[in-house]
Amino acid sequence: MRAPWCDYLPEGGAVIEPLQSLSGEIGWSPEARTRLQRIPSMLRRMVKKRAEAYVAELGEAEVTPEHLAVLSARRFGKGRPIKPSV
Repeated sequence: MRAPWCDYLPEGGAVIEPLQSLSGEIGWSPEARTRLQRIPSMLRRMVKKRAEAYVAELGEAEVTPEHLAVLSARRFGKGRPIKPSV
């Protein structure tokens, strides 16, 4: 049935799925959560926020230990930062 104000008629094609949830929330892998818990509580909130922002910049949806390693290397200069696995 067609609405009088719209000429579009769906043809049953493929549905396009969003890359991330609509809420924009970033998930955490269990390993990354474990690593986050080892960070002193006074710094944990800041690290969590920075890690989620970094993952969002990359267009990804989950923080992994590799992401945390990159951020740690950038912050503390532990050699060259590694690139997260694609």
